[in-house]
Amino acid sequence: VLYMIPFGVAVAVSIRVGQAVGSLRRTRLRPILKASVLMVTGWQTMISVLLILGGRTLAEVLSDDPVVIEIPVTLFIMVALLQIADGIQATALGALRGMTAPAA
Repeated sequence: VLYMIPFGVAVAVSIRVGQAVGSLRRTRLRPILKASVLMVTGWQTMISVLLILGGRTLAEVLSDDPVVIEIPVTLFIMVALLQIADGIQATALGALRGMTAPAA
C-alpha cells in the first residue's frame, strides 16, 4: 500500500516522457523528471517518518506480545530506510521506460 503512489507516478512519468519524446520536445524531459522525483521523494520521506515514529503503534495494534512487537518495529525501521531510494528508482525506471517506447 505504501508503494502505490510511487508506482502510479512511475506509470505517469512513463506516459509523459513517452509523449515528450514522441513529439520531439525533449526539453520537457528535465522538468518532468524533476517534478516527479521531488513528489516521490516527499511522499516516501513522509512514509519513512510515519514508519519510524508509528511503527510501534502499528505493531501494538496487531499483537499484545512484547517479543512479537519488537520484530516488526525493527523491520519497519529497515523498510523506512529503503523507501526513498526505492521510490526514486521506480520513478527513474518509469522515465526510462517512456524513453524506450517504440515510435508509432
